[in-house]
This record gives sequence, structure tokens and C-alpha cells, in this order.
Amino acid sequence: GYVDIETVRAGEAKKFPIPGVSVIFPGAGSLGLDAAVLIAGNPDMLILKIGLDTCLHVHTHEICASSVPGLNTVLPWYILGGTYSFGNICGHDSNGTAVTAII
Repeated sequence: GYVDIETVRAGEAKKFPIPGVSVIFPGAGSLGLDAAVLIAGNPDMLILKIGLDTCLHVHTHEICASSVPGLNTVLPWYILGGTYSFGNICGHDSNGTAVTAII
């Protein structure tokens, strides 16, 4: 089995703090490195990007470098990315009839 830590759906971009990669400022907050995940598209053309961003956490507020004008052209820095097609998993035969796929 697997453990579902977080859900990211197509059309969403989420950030996840990377444990142990942050600097804590007592009484003020912390500055850390976050994993940035972007999923877009649909099963026929799914775009997946995984990268890094840096975020400042102050009490209940979060400011990420990717939301700062000028830095948003550089961050998040996507390290991995690709376009994937899963449209043929439940494909159609030449008559347009649904074909069952066992996964």
C-alpha cells in the first residue's frame, strides 16, 4: 500500500515544505525550501512539473519568492517536467466502442 500525504489535482500548483531545509528566526518565522508541484491538462495530455521555490513563513502568513515580481520569472525553478498521455488506457477501438483496460 501507500500513504496519501497530499492530493494534487490537474489544474493545481502546490508547494510542500522540505523537512530539514529551513532557517528558523526565533519569534519571527522561518525561511525554507519548498517542493513545487504543478499538474495541468487532462488524461490525453497531462503536464507535470516538479521544482523548487523558497518561502518565508511569518506567523500565519506565507510569502514565496515565486509571488514576488522579478523573482517570479526564475522561481519556481522546475527541475523535472514532462507531458504524459494516459488517454489510451481506456481507449476506443476503430468503431468508437469503449475498450476496457485492466490496471
